[in-house]
Amino acid sequence: MSLFLTSMLLMANRMIRPCIFVLATLLAFPFSACAQTTFSWRHDGVVVNQGQTLQTELQNAYAGFETDEGLYLAGFKIDQTRENFPFVVFISRNLERVNSWPLETMAGQFFEYQQKLHVLDVEGKAFQFESNNWRRANLTFKPNSIIVSTSRDIVACNPAPLTKIANGTGSCYSLFKQWSVDANWRAAQPRICDGELIIQEHKDGSLHYLAVDIESGKVLKSLYTEKAFSGLCLVSF
Repeated sequence: MSLFLTSMLLMANRMIRPCIFVLATLLAFPFSACAQTTFSWRHDGVVVNQGQTLQTELQNAYAGFETDEGLYLAGFKIDQTRENFPFVVFISRNLERVNSWPLETMAGQFFEYQQKLHVLDVEGKAFQFESNNWRRANLTFKPNSIIVSTSRDIVACNPAPLTKIANGTGSCYSLFKQWSVDANWRAAQPRICDGELIIQEHKDGSLHYLAVDIESGKVLKSLYTEKAFSGLCLVSF
């Protein structure tokens, strides 16, 4: 697991909020299904709902997604040899029903697309939940991507690699409209603001902000500055 994904995904105590666009995961950027805001969960796999507590099978949890039925939680089971095995666990609202599914690769993010729950792994493969199982969806992303929008098209971004590990750059791209914009971003995750994709990257020793049209991928606005804005939707171009 990369240092970037560790810092992005492993959170000590997360409250799942419905109907907002936040990191799940990767992150976790889960899109919630407008359920009641009642669950909380911790990095150690403990889930709390209405004062009741459950220790799940996960010893390391990092992404969650709340629905009307309950909570989906991604993380690792750790065996006696300290080897990590990626799993997704479902916990019903009354904490009485628990299901789990092994994954081949670490999950990166839950998301909803066409009213179906999906999970995206760090290799870029997406799986749709149907018939009580995770089945490979016909959606393929760049490795380590996060999804920033599923409203009409799917817009996703993958971070620039650590320079000590690999060369290259990150990007933001449309899955179906097939545009892609190179962007050297890492810490500040790109966001959709007033219909535009806002990206913060480090370039030539300065902060560089981009506003990208999500229909065409065209860069609409660009700003170089030494000032870091408190939020990407607050950038004044």
